[in-house]
Amino acid sequence: LISWKEHRQEYLDACLGLDGRGRFSHDCAECQIPHATYRCRDCFGNRLYCLPCLLKQHRNHPLHRIEVWNDCKVYFQATSLSEVGLHIQLGHGGFPCEFQIRGDKDFIVIDTNGIHQINISFCGCIKAPHPRQQLLEVGWWPSTPRDPQTAATMNVLRTFHILNLQGQIAPTDFYRGLEQLMCANGLSTIPVS
Repeated sequence: LISWKEHRQEYLDACLGLDGRGRFSHDCAECQIPHATYRCRDCFGNRLYCLPCLLKQHRNHPLHRIEVWNDCKVYFQATSLSEVGLHIQLGHGGFPCEFQIRGDKDFIVIDTNGIHQINISFCGCIKAPHPRQQLLEVGWWPSTPRDPQTAATMNVLRTFHILNLQGQIAPTDFYRGLEQLMCANGLSTIPVS
């Protein structure tokens, strides 16, 4: 610990810099337009993006946690990809389906980084598999075989299984831990389905 003591201010400054805009320019990391206001807590590097680039970057990462810069209050504020317009289309390789079936407006996906409310549509073509099968095809375990409104990623199920075997963690404690990842102060509401 003594070897860290002389570097404590450097580490503190770096940690505090992660809460603000840090050394990043105000330009979008992708298209370089000015006034980029979004960043992803799960992508590498804390880079800033404009909204169109953020949505493009996250088409294949719909469960990442994002933040938007609040100029009035001068800090990053948590938001979600669904709140800023990301829509997930199952089937058709993610491209729009002419006969899409909209998922529940409060569709919930539980992942290792938290609990997410998403905008989702299922393929509604004549030969399309049932929505539960479409969820399974992307690695999301539906909570019910009929009309699923909640799913858990295979990754979160594997993580729970290992933690349960190693430390006998109860399902409710594991879920409460995921809630803490979303909002540790308990002031925000966690989506429920």
